[in-house]
Amino acid sequence: MVSVALVATACSSGSSSPATTAAPVTTTSPISASSAPPSTAANASVPTCPSGVGQGSPGVTANSINVASLSTQTGALAGDFGAMLPGVEAYFKYIDSMGGVNGRMLNLSSKLDDESNPSQYSQLVHTAIDQDHAFGLVGVATAFFSPNYLAQTCTPTYGYNVTGNWSGPPNLYSTGGTALYYPEIAYYIAYLMKRINVRSFATLAYGVAASSDACAAANSGLKKAGLTQAYTDLSVPLGGNVTPDVQQIKSSGAQLVISCMDVTDNVSLARGIQQYGVKTKQYWLNGSDQSTLDHYGSLMQGVYFGIQHVPLTAPVKYYPGLQTYLTAMKKYAPASVGDELAIQGWASAALFVQGVKNAGSNLTQANVVKQDNMLTTWTANGLYLPIDWTTSHTTATTFCSAYIQVQGNKYNPVLGQGHQVFVCFNINKANPVPTNPVPEISPPGTPGA
Repeated sequence: MVSVALVATACSSGSSSPATTAAPVTTTSPISASSAPPSTAANASVPTCPSGVGQGSPGVTANSINVASLSTQTGALAGDFGAMLPGVEAYFKYIDSMGGVNGRMLNLSSKLDDESNPSQYSQLVHTAIDQDHAFGLVGVATAFFSPNYLAQTCTPTYGYNVTGNWSGPPNLYSTGGTALYYPEIAYYIAYLMKRINVRSFATLAYGVAASSDACAAANSGLKKAGLTQAYTDLSVPLGGNVTPDVQQIKSSGAQLVISCMDVTDNVSLARGIQQYGVKTKQYWLNGSDQSTLDHYGSLMQGVYFGIQHVPLTAPVKYYPGLQTYLTAMKKYAPASVGDELAIQGWASAALFVQGVKNAGSNLTQANVVKQDNMLTTWTANGLYLPIDWTTSHTTATTFCSAYIQVQGNKYNPVLGQGHQVFVCFNINKANPVPTNPVPEISPPGTPGA
């Protein structure tokens, strides 16, 4: 999975492997006492906590499991990270409504807020682990993430990899897979350009690695594929004036604008394109929340996105996991149903619960980590491409995206085959050049297959 900018949503999946040591099983039903477990790997191939680390069960009582969340709930960045928590809470309430997991209720006992302040993050991690004795951190969403103490203690941690530093430790789980592979971005964009019959592009990003790395990878891959880079600016000021860029894009004749910026500047970009009559299409790596569309629909018509999960407007007939998600969110967190981070929060909570469920009576932090890392076809109960957690902490091996486009007041799936929303590619990492990309068959266990 690749995430972009300080405030971006994931632009793709691409962190799982179809190879398994057992027959793939797609679990589209919710976790419950009777649900079948996803496919698991042999013990020998599973990443685990260091010897002697994570052997305790902090926060666990006879009838509950206490966990913490850590996200940006207030301050300047709250709008970019705040919806992770409602997704976690909704999943926990949903599971608790069915009796919890293995007889224990899920208690989000600490909802920690870094207040958009980088100095708060490390202190709050220690608060969660050393003071609140949380069993795990579920719903981590912050621009200030650092893995150090979490990795040292092997605390099960689930959240949103926007900082690019989650890969490696066996206990860190980012939705869609922890390892990042930026060259995949060019494949998704090259295929879109092929389908909409355009040959030239422009890119806009901030002068920080979490934003510029993604657009730089797009520039490199698309140019190598023979497409024309008409304009690029990888140092746009956050919250600054994009009008000069819009005017340059118009002069360049770029047929597609690729934005690695946040939603606020994307809206400013769209407003400028409309105001100056620029004849170009747009692909945003961030901004596909329903609330954004509700506010700025007239500016966003036709904008494309690439996402890593089943689109919220996909037919539930083929995606029962989506139906479960939408029904539960409307009941427990109706204000966040259409938010990209909410579904990541839901998926993060689902992975934690699956690990707890599989750990059974041996409910230690290390065993939950081990059990989650034995999952070879994890789909968050039918919402994501299959993730192989035996490899996805360090290596991205499957590359798929669901394309959506703003049409009226909805983000509708496009470019898929039939009802299958995911488009997958075989990327040769030795020479990742997206010349005339052709989709391949989705990996076994893919939702909707």
